[in-house]
Amino acid sequence: MKIPSRGVRGFTALALALCAAPSVAQSDCNLSGYWETRGGVVTLELDESALRARGVKAGAWRSTARSRLRPHLDTSYRVEYGERSRLVFASNRGGFSSVISGSLRSVGTLVLQLPSGRELEVGDFELCLAMHHNGSHFSGSLCDRRSTDQEVFVLTARDARKLARFDGHGQRLEWAGIELRFSAPWAKAQGAPELAGVRAGWLHLEAPVGPATVFEPE
Repeated sequence: MKIPSRGVRGFTALALALCAAPSVAQSDCNLSGYWETRGGVVTLELDESALRARGVKAGAWRSTARSRLRPHLDTSYRVEYGERSRLVFASNRGGFSSVISGSLRSVGTLVLQLPSGRELEVGDFELCLAMHHNGSHFSGSLCDRRSTDQEVFVLTARDARKLARFDGHGQRLEWAGIELRFSAPWAKAQGAPELAGVRAGWLHLEAPVGPATVFEPE
């Protein structure tokens, strides 16, 4: 994965200036730079009351004649690790700073029973995150790669940086409490436009991380 170099020099200069300050611990300065996720787990914490109020049920498998769809409020998915499944982010003085590039691909299925009673399998989600204006603006999506090839959920957070916990010494990233809302185009395509923008729950990410390589443009 090539990391865009635009802004890299400015970030590096800022990190060096901060590390030169007497009040900054040298161990924290060693953690300033670029990191990448290496696998991990994405968990969807579903909001049962909000879903039920809209006539939606969620579970981990289809209902059958013998076993009805069972609610599964905390559904976890293993994150693949590879060139197409890697999130690159910046840290500053040992703290999470901003998403630089990339996306994460997970493995697993979520079954949604829509208000009409129709059951739909979605899953193998691709998680895309972006931060703009020095991290003050956050956007993201969770796309279904299993059946509809559409963005099922949009992700929102008032202050995404405060939700992220980066441990450079332990080489882990935790990002908890990102809000999930049904995407309007997906809801319309499934014949349930009333679900557009409805909160479905929250997303949590836990991932091991390691130093990322910055490439100069060709």
